[in-house]
Amino acid sequence: MTELTPAPHEPPHPAARPDAAGEALAIDGLKFRYPGERGDAPWLIDVPSLSLERGGQMLLTGGSGSGKSTLLHLVAGLIDPNEGRISVAGQAVHDLSARKRDEFRGRHIGMIFQTFNLLPGFTAL
Repeated sequence: MTELTPAPHEPPHPAARPDAAGEALAIDGLKFRYPGERGDAPWLIDVPSLSLERGGQMLLTGGSGSGKSTLLHLVAGLIDPNEGRISVAGQAVHDLSARKRDEFRGRHIGMIFQTFNLLPGFTAL
């Protein structure tokens, strides 16, 4: 499950719009395919419209290679869409500079990568 709401004790990020108080995530006309794919290849991600209210939860399911991680990378601003708009906490993520996007991600988005660099000689204990 994914929850994209900022922690309640944090002040709102200055780049976040106060008028979007109800939406944690808004996607409009999102399309993505990796660079180098043929222009007539089907879109890997094609989301006409999606929204998630603050405090809501969402479950992404699908087989390996179906685009789950790619969608999360798009929402987090780690990769740019070919088309469309993604807003998190009222801020259009891809309108921010790389530095501001990193700062925004640090305040509003938490991700644990599936291939995280763990030390193989250690256990969780």
